[in-house]
Amino acid sequence: MYRELEEPIINDLDVHALEIYCETLVTYRKASQKVRETSEVYTSRTDPSRPRINPWFSIAIDAANQLKKFSDILLMDPVSRAKVGLAKSRDEDLSPMELYFKRKRDSAENPYQD
Repeated sequence: MYRELEEPIINDLDVHALEIYCETLVTYRKASQKVRETSEVYTSRTDPSRPRINPWFSIAIDAANQLKKFSDILLMDPVSRAKVGLAKSRDEDLSPMELYFKRKRDSAENPYQD
């Protein structure tokens, strides 16, 4: 997929962000595994009537949020690539004939569009 992009999206300046992304992914996977082994919530011995969030679950949530942040920074999803104009247009994959019919259909659906 990376090779299909017209322009590279990761360069030498992104090494540290990519490193943080990879380390955070490891943290997320470890925390998620611990949650699967235990539970998302637990009850305290001192106050069994009040369930508490498993600390590993909190770590997994924080790591997931960090992964999202760094995937946006590194343009690792189509939405963030589209924001900076690196997303490949779907029209580029169409043959000239398909593109002609698509434009004709689009103009028929939106006759008042310039």
